This record gives sequence, structure tokens and C-alpha cells, in this order.
Amino acid sequence: MIERGVDAALTADVYDAAGVQQTPTAATVAIYAGSKLIVDATAVHAAPSTYTLLAALTADESLSDEWQERWSLTIGGTVYTFRRDAYLVRHILYPVITDTDLTELHSDLADLRDADQSTFEVQRTAAWGRIERKLIALGSRPQLVLNAWVLKDVHVWTTLAILFADFASSVGGGRYLELADHYRGRVADWWESDAVFRYDADEDGYEEENDQRPGSPIVYLSRPPVW
Repeated sequence: MIERGVDAALTADVYDAAGVQQTPTAATVAIYAGSKLIVDATAVHAAPSTYTLLAALTADESLSDEWQERWSLTIGGTVYTFRRDAYLVRHILYPVITDTDLTELHSDLADLRDADQSTFEVQRTAAWGRIERKLIALGSRPQLVLNAWVLKDVHVWTTLAILFADFASSVGGGRYLELADHYRGRVADWWESDAVFRYDADEDGYEEENDQRPGSPIVYLSRPPVW
């Protein structure tokens, strides 16, 4: 997500099949808005590959889900091109939970946390990524959701499902596996029936009377009457 008129820090991290982070010896990035070239192939910092897209380059562009980053990275003497979809948005949708929202439901979570992990930020971030991808898969762009608080419960449940699945794999099934399944079920039910939020379909940035949208599309299985 690239917020229009705001400097955006872009990063391309590349890992091999064994999960080892790769360090390019050279790197360039080009940025497109549809077929329009916004940033020509520009040399960037290579380890890791980073680029700051200046606010002035996006301030006058139309909001769009058709932007693309193209990174050309030289790794082990070979040039690889990686393409990543990007969205130019009016506002970014931010998550609305902290660790406190998790420990309110399970006060013993802090005792189960790995010694080298001071917060559950990794799991909260992973859960938020799943929510954003789910919204996109259902035809709703995350940046157009106006009332982020509606996503609080599903963010908590998704995070807890990730945590308890991890605990179950570390110490065995039993209670933790049951809790992981329980929260996965709550997440599935929420997307199926309870996901209703205000959605800025006309992209004007304001809440209006008819801005409500269900998370899952409605499918009609009967024919309308014929007159």
C-alpha cells in the first residue's frame, strides 16, 4: 500500500528455497502506474534492497490498484526480476489490536511466549496480512474500509489461532490444538456471516449513508420473478 502524497519506504527481501536471505550485489527498481512509468529503473541500496518513493511522485496521481514494483536484483551473478503489485491509496488501513487484546482472553499467553520474543508482534502482523489478503480475495480493497474497529475481533481470533497452532506444534496437541481449531472456526464464521463494514466504494474518503458492505459476497440461488 502506497499512500498518495506521502514518502513511501519500499523494500524487497529475497530468500532462497532453504530460507536464507539473499544479498544482491546490485539492484534497481522501476515503478509503474498501469502502463505509465513513474520511476525509471533506478539503482537502489542492495542489502537489503530499499527505495524511498518520494511524495511528489504520487501526489498528482489517481488512486489505483494497478501499480506495480519491478525489482531487478543481481544474486550470485544472475539478474532476477521480481514483480510486486502495489496500490496507490488515499489512506492506509492500520490494525487496531495490541498484545493486551490477546492477554485479556488468555492471561497465560505471556508465560508461553518464547524467551527471545518480547511481544506477539510477529503473529499480529501475520494475522493482519491474512485479513488484508482475505479482503482482496473477496473483492474488497483494504484501504477502502472506513471503520477499522470492525476488524478487531477477527484480528484477535486470527492471531490466537496462529499462536495456539504454534504452541501445539511445540508442546503437542491437546488443549492448544483445540484452541487453535476453536479460533479458526470463529474466524471462518465471522467471514461467512458477521463481516459487515463501511466501505468507501466511491473513494471520496468520507462515510456516507450507503457505504455498508458485507465481507462475503451475497449469492442468490433463485430466479427473480418474471412479469
